[in-house]
Amino acid sequence: MADERKQTRQPRANRVDERSKKLAEKRKKRQKVEGGFRSKLAVPEFLKEDGYNFRWVNDLGNRIVDMLSRGWEYVENTGHDIGEDLSGGNIDIGNRIGVYAGTKANGQPLIMYLMKIEEELYKEDFEAKQERVDRIEDQITGKNKSAREALANGEKEYQDAKISHKLSA
Repeated sequence: MADERKQTRQPRANRVDERSKKLAEKRKKRQKVEGGFRSKLAVPEFLKEDGYNFRWVNDLGNRIVDMLSRGWEYVENTGHDIGEDLSGGNIDIGNRIGVYAGTKANGQPLIMYLMKIEEELYKEDFEAKQERVDRIEDQITGKNKSAREALANGEKEYQDAKISHKLSA
């Protein structure tokens, strides 16, 4: 029986050679990325468009509806076979691009969809958010003149940033 196994087994050199060929084929299929690995949330290069900002959005609650109302739109498959380009493959039946992201509390699958918005609209939204953050930060640090005046006058509350500050008596 041991003689039969020896006769059917390939010489070690041939097995190593076959393994090397298989690895070479796999390496060709892999995407070349900086650092040697690809993030699961990376947007494949063939889907990127100049002038757009991209984001993966969980289909949880009203998140998708909210994004659509703010000007975001689904990234659609342009006919490219993207199964190997996305971690887990594209699972959306239509033209939208979606991947599994986990499980919802009710046990249903959670799907992330790739969405895009024009860069100009993205910058406007970002600047509006930053202004709000700056106002609140100024209230907290006392850089806002009205906040400093309110504290100097002994007022117990100021409402500009909806932050309540109680002075000790």
